[in-house]
Amino acid sequence: ADDTRSLLSLYNAAYMRTHGEKVLDEAVVFTTNRLRSELKHLKSPVADEVSLALDTPLFRRVRIIETQNYIPIYESATTRNEAILEFAKLNVNLLQLIYCEELKTITRWWKELNVESNLSFIRDRIVEMHFWMTGACSEPHYSLLRIILTKMTAFITILDDIFDTYATTEESMMLAKAIYMCNESATVLLPKYMKDFYLYYLKTFDSFEEALGPNKSYRVLYFKELREQAGDHYASTIQCYMLQHGTTIHEACIGIKELIEDSWKDMMKEYLAPTNLQPKIVARTVIDFARTGDYIYKQADSFTFSHTIKDMIASLYVEPYSI
Repeated sequence: ADDTRSLLSLYNAAYMRTHGEKVLDEAVVFTTNRLRSELKHLKSPVADEVSLALDTPLFRRVRIIETQNYIPIYESATTRNEAILEFAKLNVNLLQLIYCEELKTITRWWKELNVESNLSFIRDRIVEMHFWMTGACSEPHYSLLRIILTKMTAFITILDDIFDTYATTEESMMLAKAIYMCNESATVLLPKYMKDFYLYYLKTFDSFEEALGPNKSYRVLYFKELREQAGDHYASTIQCYMLQHGTTIHEACIGIKELIEDSWKDMMKEYLAPTNLQPKIVARTVIDFARTGDYIYKQADSFTFSHTIKDMIASLYVEPYSI
């Protein structure tokens, strides 16, 4: 067990590699093969830790989910500290209360938009959107940030569904123009089913400025400058890769995984060597969003097919620990 834990530590550490670190690249291959071969002979809790690591290395896991995953592993350990275990459970329960209050606020906002009647073709994924923001910035003091980002993600999802699955090319162009104008007068450009959504969009961004206060409201201007490209169809990443490189779908998946690994190396480089112009908190935030995106899309499109993460959603929002 001690040898396995040492191997597991090396495996997790090796994944904090950057470009050009061939020794760590070789360590990833070596430890992965060894851990896979040893897994069938291991018992809990070591087997649970190895299984989790082989699925997702420690540094790439969503922090709040990792906490919940590790609590039962730590609880089964004979060397556990009962005080630490109790504090860990209490911390998760308190965070759960905060998240649920945020979700109440966001759900009321979402219902005012009345998507079931006005935009029935839209994916109703408000809980999943909030989870994404929670995974990226889980600390209590980021509550307002999570609420604002969840609403922004909801608008991005609505725009994506309008452009990709419902609107005509002309309607998409008019909506893009209205968003660029960011003014109530632009409603004359839009078809009836878009008008209420657009006005609510403007109202919500005004509320962001009020919530942020005079010293931070300028940040909303950055959001208002975002653009959405309109078109008849958005090709998936895999389809684009297949077309560009002339590969099969299997080869495309392998190629994209290599691109993802390169991206992780890019992020690790910035994270491990912060500068005055780009402090460590910036790189960590980017990594936290990447962790959550990796979790949601690793096995399937869990944003669109949210039943694949229903157990995690329940544990995060519904099921507190018994203290």
